[in-house]
Parts: sequence; C-alpha cells; structure tokens
Amino acid sequence: YVHTVDVSIAPEDWELLLADPLEKEKFQADVTIDGETITQVSFATKGNYSLLFVADREDSDRYSYRINFGKFVDDQTYHGLDKLSLNNQFSDATYMRDYICYRMFRQLEVDAPLTSYVWRTVNGEDRGLYMAVEDMDKGHLKRVYGGEGVIYKPEPKDIDLTPDSLQVFMETGENPQAQAQAQLDSIAFVEQMAAMAMDSVKRAEGVAGNASAVQVK
Repeated sequence: YVHTVDVSIAPEDWELLLADPLEKEKFQADVTIDGETITQVSFATKGNYSLLFVADREDSDRYSYRINFGKFVDDQTYHGLDKLSLNNQFSDATYMRDYICYRMFRQLEVDAPLTSYVWRTVNGEDRGLYMAVEDMDKGHLKRVYGGEGVIYKPEPKDIDLTPDSLQVFMETGENPQAQAQAQLDSIAFVEQMAAMAMDSVKRAEGVAGNASAVQVK
C-alpha cells in the first residue's frame, strides 16, 4: 500500500531549503498523511553522503527529509510517531532493499522501524515515491520497549571505538571518565547487536533448512 504525504510549507521557506539543503535548517510546515493533517511540524533535509550526493547534482533535488512532529508543539506525535524519515532511496533503483530487510527483521523478531511506501507532494506538487521510515527515537523506544532503555546514535565524524582512542579520551578528554565510559557503553552495545544479528542468521538458516526439507518431500 502506498500512503500519501503532502507537505504544506511557505513558498519562500521551500526556496530557502532547496537553495541550501546542506544546512539542514528546520522549517515549520503542515503535513497531511492520508487525509489527516498535523500542523506546525518541523520539516528538514536529512542524510550525510546521500545528501551530499544529491546536492552535488544539477539535475535533481530529490533529497531525503525528516518530519519532527513535536519540534514546535510539545508532545505532538502522529499516532505515537514523534519523527518520520522520508528516504529518497538514491542508491537503490529497486526501491525494495530497505523495505525487504526491515520486514525480514520483524519476521525474525528483531526490533526494526516501521516502514511504508509513500507518494510525497509539496504544496500540491508531485515529488515522487519515497520510503517512509519510523525514526529510531523516543517514539520507537516507547512502542517497542515501553519507553525503557537507551538509544545510541553514532556520529561518523566524531565516534572512534578503537582502544587507542579510548585511552586518549581517558588521558586528555574533558570529563574523561564520562567520555570513556560512553565509548565503552557504545562498544558493549555494538557487541550486543552483533550477537543478536548472529542469532537471527542462525534462526533464518533454520527456517531455510526446514523449507528445503519440505520441498524435498
């Protein structure tokens, strides 16, 4: 099913956004999803390499975007979602890779964001097919874990999980113990995620084995 997402934004703000997408400035807008309007949301470009890739092209302005429902209105959500990403799938011509992967994760009982295809318009003008992805934020934490737990967000330009870098943090960083502990917590989290992934692979192999056995019979 393809949902509809129409963004209503002041024309001058839309021009500013397209003129400087790398700024990721948050503009106030209204968004209508399948006929239901949510007012005073934040609308901004998102991404790192994908954003640079599109910004460097002269023949495209198909950026990915993030909608923050509670940026300007405290505690405002869309049926529990506090943020929603609209991904342009710039590196996937099939538009299926993320959708299939996230669906497979959920079938394997691995926590994954909600996803759906959407047709996006801006001020009534068609802007094409996008992949809507639940943002991994407080809304996801509440939906999956009842609001309990911690969400880690890596920043590629800053994070370094090597032992040498941790030692440098401990010796020279401001509030070094806290920074080092944060890095160690991140390592533990990554190791936990890797273990979960391996467990999921084993379960998937088991499912595939069972399917093969049925086919042989």
